[in-house]
Amino acid sequence: MEDAPLGSLEERLERMEAAVVRLERLTAKLQRSEPREAVQVDEARTSTAVVPEAISPEETFRLYEEKQRLLRKMQKSRKESSDVSPSWLNQMLSTENWLSKFGIALLLFGLVFLFKFSIDQGWLTPTVRLLFGLGLGLGLIGFSGRLYEGRKNLSLVLFGGSVAAFFTTGFAAVQVFSLVSVTVGYLFLVGVTLGAFFFSLKQDESLMSLVAVIGGFATPFLLYTPSGTLPGLMTYLSILIACACAIYYYRGWRALMGLTILGGWCVLAIGLIGSAPFSAEEAAGDRWPMQLGILFTWAAFALVPFYRVLVSGRDPSSHPRFFRGDQDREESEQQREDRGRYLMLHFTATPLLVMVFSGFVWSLPDYISGLIVLAAALLYGGVARMQHRSEASKRFAPAHALAAVVLLTTSLSLILSGNELFLAWTIEAVLLYEIGLRFTGKHTRWLAHILFS
Repeated sequence: MEDAPLGSLEERLERMEAAVVRLERLTAKLQRSEPREAVQVDEARTSTAVVPEAISPEETFRLYEEKQRLLRKMQKSRKESSDVSPSWLNQMLSTENWLSKFGIALLLFGLVFLFKFSIDQGWLTPTVRLLFGLGLGLGLIGFSGRLYEGRKNLSLVLFGGSVAAFFTTGFAAVQVFSLVSVTVGYLFLVGVTLGAFFFSLKQDESLMSLVAVIGGFATPFLLYTPSGTLPGLMTYLSILIACACAIYYYRGWRALMGLTILGGWCVLAIGLIGSAPFSAEEAAGDRWPMQLGILFTWAAFALVPFYRVLVSGRDPSSHPRFFRGDQDREESEQQREDRGRYLMLHFTATPLLVMVFSGFVWSLPDYISGLIVLAAALLYGGVARMQHRSEASKRFAPAHALAAVVLLTTSLSLILSGNELFLAWTIEAVLLYEIGLRFTGKHTRWLAHILFS
């Protein structure tokens, strides 16, 4: 079905706005307990509109959704019908675009050669070099802000360059020249990361938040020293994950959440590999901080995306301040299906990663480990059952049920052995197949067939 002409959309939007104005006036009169009167409105604007005497909250929400849909449709029509602004491919291939980038590259190369020549001649001391790096970063930020309105892509490139300059300066100050302590270097790079997050929120640009979170994950490795402690790393990682998850919750930048999930598990894996095997005397010093870091990461990655999806589906008037709902995005049916698959994979893989990471931290007997995994399986099974009963969260029930089945199977393999294990797996497969038939769950039946095989 083809889109309606632009003029008709504008007329419908004007009529809707006129109806909203009359409703607001009528509501104000009713609140003042005045006698009901006809609302005098300009006939030219309201000739085709009807003023209802009362309106329900459902009707108000429907009008809001209709207005947002019309606005998005108008913007799409204007974008498709506009011949003034070229496409992104034409912009990339334009002579002006390439000349500007080539000129910036030549300028940067010239500055690098000038900087190296000054060092070789002994003109620049380490302190002057660091001040030069700070000045370069500040200059790039200034140019980025001035060019943002007219040349957005170039502005974002300059912003990324400024963050890179600041991180390079902090690394050189600590690791190369040893001019400041590791603590001061950490505070400086943390400040740069927070500043990048602030600019991403101010400019409403998800790309800036990606630059910030990449720099945040790189900080512990740029300032690594043998005297560093695992509790300090876990504390820093938890704070960084909390900041990124908070921004994702309010802005809904999925690329930020995906990068945070990937970076968080990678940093945990590196910290685990660097500290394992844990000796007996390290039980209180390293094992518990590592385990608490794993549990915090699991809670943040499991709860924040799930709760955001639930909140985003509510009435926009009930959203928290600065919240951006998913209904504000234009998505195709295929995009929504892909997003659902990613969420399913994420919710299923998170508890399994926690189980694997925790297994490397503790050297427990198989029986004790099996009981702990069994408790986690029961927890996820109960969550899946509650989600299945709720229409709002029913679509997430299969992911948590799948995680519960995998955890249950793993716990049985740790607790039992031989014929007992074979009998337990057979009973589990029969129950899964029966549940799959009853609730028409094809994924559950597949798991039952896998266990049978």
